[in-house]
Amino acid sequence: MTTSELLSHPNIPLEVHINNALTILENLRNPNLLSENLEKTLKVALALHDFGKATAYFQKKIRGEKLSPKEKKLSNHSLLSAFYTFFVLQKLFKTDYKYPLIGYYIVLNHHSGILKDFSDTLRLGEEKIELLKLQTESINPSAVNRFISNLRLEDELKQLLKFDKGEFLQFLGEVLDIFDELEEDLTSIFNLENLGEFLTVSYLFSLLIDADKTEAGLKEKPLFLGKKVEIPPSAVESYKKTLKGNSPINDLRELAYKIVNTAEIDTEEHFYTLTLPTGMGKTLIGLNFALKLKERLEKKTSKPVKIIYSLPFLSVIDQNAQVLEKVFAPIGDKIVVKHHHLSLGEYLKGENNYELTRLLVESWFAPVVVTTFVQLFESLIPFKNSSARRYNKLTNAVVLIDEVQALPSKFWFLLREYLKEFAKTNNTYFVFTTATQPYLVEEGKELIPQKEKFFSAINRYRVSLKLEKRTLEEFFTEFKPEGGKSYLFILNTVSSSKKAYKLLLECSVPEGDICYLSTHLTPYDRKKRIRELREGKYRFAVTTQLVEAGVDIDFSVVVRDFAPLDSLIQSAGRCNRNFRLPRGEFVVLNLTDENGRRFATRIYDPILLQITEKLLTEFNPTDEVSLIKLSERYYREVWNSKSRDKSEELLKEIKRLNFSKLSAFKLIEEEPYKSDIFVQQNPQAVEIWNAVKQLMKDLKNKKITLWEAKKKFETLKSDFYNFVISVDVSKNTPPIDEDLKIHYIPYEEIDNYYDPKLGYVAEGKTYEEF
Repeated sequence: MTTSELLSHPNIPLEVHINNALTILENLRNPNLLSENLEKTLKVALALHDFGKATAYFQKKIRGEKLSPKEKKLSNHSLLSAFYTFFVLQKLFKTDYKYPLIGYYIVLNHHSGILKDFSDTLRLGEEKIELLKLQTESINPSAVNRFISNLRLEDELKQLLKFDKGEFLQFLGEVLDIFDELEEDLTSIFNLENLGEFLTVSYLFSLLIDADKTEAGLKEKPLFLGKKVEIPPSAVESYKKTLKGNSPINDLRELAYKIVNTAEIDTEEHFYTLTLPTGMGKTLIGLNFALKLKERLEKKTSKPVKIIYSLPFLSVIDQNAQVLEKVFAPIGDKIVVKHHHLSLGEYLKGENNYELTRLLVESWFAPVVVTTFVQLFESLIPFKNSSARRYNKLTNAVVLIDEVQALPSKFWFLLREYLKEFAKTNNTYFVFTTATQPYLVEEGKELIPQKEKFFSAINRYRVSLKLEKRTLEEFFTEFKPEGGKSYLFILNTVSSSKKAYKLLLECSVPEGDICYLSTHLTPYDRKKRIRELREGKYRFAVTTQLVEAGVDIDFSVVVRDFAPLDSLIQSAGRCNRNFRLPRGEFVVLNLTDENGRRFATRIYDPILLQITEKLLTEFNPTDEVSLIKLSERYYREVWNSKSRDKSEELLKEIKRLNFSKLSAFKLIEEEPYKSDIFVQQNPQAVEIWNAVKQLMKDLKNKKITLWEAKKKFETLKSDFYNFVISVDVSKNTPPIDEDLKIHYIPYEEIDNYYDPKLGYVAEGKTYEEF
């Protein structure tokens, strides 16, 4: 083979990169999800996605030669690659413009951060066309055609790809008129009234960028990514035999496990619900069902089926990931990958191959992935390049959504409509697990048909409603801890939780008996305290909603400030969780500040609060059974009361292929008034801070490249953010480091800004006064 002598990356021939990417594509794609026309479109797009690298300007850049400012502009390759892809596909599909437009769009965006709206990509000016012509003039046709002849493609496609400079320049002279007409005809070319076109474009784009980035990441390291890892469906059963259970509810857990284990699996049913009281072992029960379903689907499709396990909060990711890692430990250590915004650094420790590790973590190549709701839903409804590459991993998959009630109610309608179409189109199966099922799916099959029996069998706590308004001072004046009982206080705001901690001390409770938890503590402190709570170290705990869902702690009495019903039920799940007492007590308060304003109104949707107050007043639940019975009525009222405007607006943007507009789909609202602070709370934190500072210094002094600095920071990132809090600094502002652009609390000034018990000191003297 005579090489084209064109490079795609330093020292890597363009045809080698493309041929490897085409091989990877064969392992990634599911032929059952692609029509013949889409197959051809995808192959041509992948083969040509780096066509623009054939320009003399890019070849100078990749070889390290100096470029003038104009040459730098001319070395960009995505737009030229997209136009040549359109040009080739137009020859193939004649007047059917759907496929050339899809090819054009996915190639154009393969280096975009936020994906462009489809119609916007058709609006181009003369200036861009003139640049494209200059780029095309610089291309050596012989080199390009050698590159094309070296591709592992069918002869028919290679003939189609053949480059004729004059023909392509003529097309560039006409393309503005062509695109103007296509923009006007977009609604007749695509069906923009349903979700199908969005799902198709997302799938093809995901496959293209995943194949491209995977090849670039693997480089010379061969890895057969299509290799199926055999996971026995009995993995959970084997793990359970190693457990020693002494909880009074173990018999009920075992019964629930057996019911789900023998449940009939219908592969025509894409939605399942698993509804059980808190503490009933839903993690293992759900995972066991997912393995059984995976086995059935693999027999049916002869394709590997991935399991994606998602949870709402980082605080419970580690806890659940550890369980899954133990389940699969006998099979191997690369079965489970944990993915969230800080997880890459954990895997990089002790690993030399940054690219390969990053690939395995961020691309979800593992058979089992544990991730957050944010990562999952940004991959399901992609608007960013980084998350869009994972979209294809959600096809032919079983997706467990744990604590599903944590999804914001304003998006329920969007998710109901979208997931229905997604599941059917992509052969994806969803399992929703919770103690309180929201109205997300109408037709989901419940895995515990007689779930009411389990809720009535473990009536673990009494409910005491104290809904008259009162201040914290008024409550703690009357509070008298009873001997032998443990107490958990869950407050709605950080300020009220700190006040509650101080008032509890005034009740003659020893400081060493109280654990405090809020986001004003560093993750380093929070993880340590949650671990100590699980071990039963403290008799009293004062927290915000950090422990509301999924954190495995158990108290005799739980006192909760007012909240929406689903939050109340989740909080109550920490009360007598393991049924070690005949009956615990769950107390609901209605706390206000000194001005009579309820803390609940500061953070919760007023509609949810109104519905909850109405139901509690009307039905006056007295125990766990009667409280949870209200959840169905609550969710029905929420479904009927909440505006669907946000959901319908986003569905409209999805159908119109307006990818950039989907950034409005945020599961976690941004808090612009907050700033990040690095807390030098101990020598370990100081060491990490100094390491990152040195990294920045080396970058400034050009001792390392930007790429090397990024790689190094990834290894430090999880440790660095272990000491970062995000808070309002307006009343006690620590200094800002000008290099790192972040506030920091110097070790020698720690007492002015960070209390070892309560975390960040929100009000105090400013740093400059010292």
